[in-house]
Amino acid sequence: MSTAGKQKEFDQRNDLFLHALRFVKDLCPKYVFMENVPAFMSTLVMYDGRAMRIPDVIKKEIGDFYQTDFAVVNTQDYGVPQMRERMIMLATRNDVRKKWTMPEKASRKFTLEDAIGWIPAIDPFVRDLSPTEFRKAFPHYEERKAAALAISPWNMPTSHVWRNVVVMQHTPTGKSAFQNEDKWLPRKKNGEVVRGFKNTYKRQNWDTPGYTIAMDNIEISSQNNVHPGRPDGFDENGERVYSDARAMTTFELMCIMSIPRDWPVPADTDPKLLRKLIGEGVPPLFVKKIFERIAR
Repeated sequence: MSTAGKQKEFDQRNDLFLHALRFVKDLCPKYVFMENVPAFMSTLVMYDGRAMRIPDVIKKEIGDFYQTDFAVVNTQDYGVPQMRERMIMLATRNDVRKKWTMPEKASRKFTLEDAIGWIPAIDPFVRDLSPTEFRKAFPHYEERKAAALAISPWNMPTSHVWRNVVVMQHTPTGKSAFQNEDKWLPRKKNGEVVRGFKNTYKRQNWDTPGYTIAMDNIEISSQNNVHPGRPDGFDENGERVYSDARAMTTFELMCIMSIPRDWPVPADTDPKLLRKLIGEGVPPLFVKKIFERIAR
């Protein structure tokens, strides 16, 4: 039911929520928290021989024992510097006096500037340049890398190919490289212009919350993955270039996800796994605010 999936009608995986309901009926907790993609609200499953929306099935299954409330929320409304829509179900057992309700929205939206604007510029590692070419392209790479790693071991520069890095150097904050003039358009290895959407090869904005972090969050060519950057001088032809021509570091993604900066991630964690978990997760600050509603 994810927009990133095939959205196959009556896919068996759409029935997995029934296993969660089995736990609810076996354990009878006071409160139940369920989250999923917004399409959870409209997805049809087969139940008792007919097609029913998932929320209606849930009410059929546990409605005699729980009050259930469903909402589609955007985490940017709750102090998280990321636009991320989720379906939330909060259920309260009928004999519990305090009903679980959604938290109030934050008084303002937090932006990428709030989340990562304090982190100094980090140059990408370019894996297809010779050492001499690389030093010429990024003379401050080592000192910027040292400053980045002093903040967190997960603030490691991301690695890219030169043809992608150079077009992003010439792509302003908030723009896609597809909006560049012809010589700075994204190209394949053979020089052919890449076909794509304007939310790919795209820098994010400083003055808005970040876009939804996806699992494929290390590729310049994927959706809205590139650091906003700042003006960083001029190239040899006098054209403006921008810093941070790269995908976000893992640490930057953690900040955008509202994960605490001092989260003690084990040093031997697989970096790819960590990025995937961040892309799959629900911002913990948002979850904290939900659970505070019953903790008071």
